[in-house]
Amino acid sequence: MPSAAELQRESIEESLGLEEIDPLTYRSTRLWIPINARGGFGGQVLGLSLRAAIKTLDDSKPWTLHSQHCYFLLPALGKYPIIYRVEKLRDGKSYVTRSVTASQHGQPIFMLTCSFTLPTPARFPQPSFREPMPLGIPPPLACQSEEERWSAFLASPKAAKLQPSSRHSLEAYVLERESSPVAIREVPRDVEFWFEDDEASEEKRRADKVEAKWDGHVAGKVNFAARARANDGSTSMDQSIKQVKRKMERHERMLWMKAKDDSVANLDTNFQKSILAYLSDFQFIGTAAQATGMSQNSHPKLGMMASLDHVVYFYSNDFKTSNWLLHVITSPRVGDGRGVVEGRFYTEEGELVALTVQEGVVRAAAPDSKSTKKDTQASKAKL
Repeated sequence: MPSAAELQRESIEESLGLEEIDPLTYRSTRLWIPINARGGFGGQVLGLSLRAAIKTLDDSKPWTLHSQHCYFLLPALGKYPIIYRVEKLRDGKSYVTRSVTASQHGQPIFMLTCSFTLPTPARFPQPSFREPMPLGIPPPLACQSEEERWSAFLASPKAAKLQPSSRHSLEAYVLERESSPVAIREVPRDVEFWFEDDEASEEKRRADKVEAKWDGHVAGKVNFAARARANDGSTSMDQSIKQVKRKMERHERMLWMKAKDDSVANLDTNFQKSILAYLSDFQFIGTAAQATGMSQNSHPKLGMMASLDHVVYFYSNDFKTSNWLLHVITSPRVGDGRGVVEGRFYTEEGELVALTVQEGVVRAAAPDSKSTKKDTQASKAKL
């Protein structure tokens, strides 16, 4: 196994690089296959498809991506390049629509439809509403990175009980996270959080400049997540804050995410959105398996997990993926061997910039099935 120092970290910009074959056809040769996965990372294929569609836009107008819908048809294999063919479905005055078919070895593996629109003119301001970001969430640097969390586990007494194959898999995962272009820090599940009162005005929320500290030690930015007033242990809090605190339930997960390469801040708006789409596939459908309690050690055991479709709606043109984004994920339904997850991406300042939805296969292993081991290994990358 190579060391982290020997692994070269590829930037997201490189991961989403395309070679033009003709004005509507593009090719990618880079494909990341996560540890124990049966195929390439779906978020990368999604991001590349969006990049191909964006390249066909009329750049004389400021078209911006506002939504994408896609289906994963077959696993992407590492031994063949992927060809992305774009079809111009519509070029209207206010909206532009593209479809993209990604193929390998002459066979479609992925299909996407995406839509672009023009920014709303300043002279025609539109009403706005957003579901608030949860309060009480620790800032990113107060949360352990994935590589720190699993390195600590491997060094703990509990790891002595691991089978050699399981230990090797976790060590490989740590190296993969260290060399990844994406930083992931999961919010601890025992954190208590709450929400702003819906009746609190936007002006009041933004006027409140109180900067609190997480646990009295790590100072967060002046933002919705870290702006909770210091509580002296009593029930008295600001009237604009609901006093109902709770911890995450089994069907919920919160992840701080960003591109490790700060230079991506210089990329244009549509590239930022392609990167967010890339980020949105990390540990997404795994939340549906988490909701059922299924894992490699549960009864019944998790047998297979794979993405079926993926949707992203964008509601901001100003965010940067070089800054931390909080993906608040919930799984409202799992059944019939499938599960649905929903997510909301917030900036540290509390702006809701994108909404995500995905359905995937979430299937228990059949008793004594010969395919159980293979399917279980393929599911690990999605957890």
